[in-house]
Amino acid sequence: MIYPNPSGGIINVRTMFVSKEPCLLEIYNGVGELIYTQIYSPSVEAKQITLAEYGTGIYLIKVTQGIVTLTDRIILKND
Repeated sequence: MIYPNPSGGIINVRTMFVSKEPCLLEIYNGVGELIYTQIYSPSVEAKQITLAEYGTGIYLIKVTQGIVTLTDRIILKND
């Protein structure tokens, strides 16, 4: 779950871990460049990420744990 969407620059990512393997979170900008990456332990359920330094646009969020990968997009609206 990613919220709020659209966002003014701060997003919350809530994950439900299916195993004890680490979870990799990656965020890509509109041209496919990796702008954020972090590895989570299974004990972390929610993470707040600040993207205010990046411009208005659509960003791709990819969460991988083991062989499972989920992808979603977030819209940033910097006013």
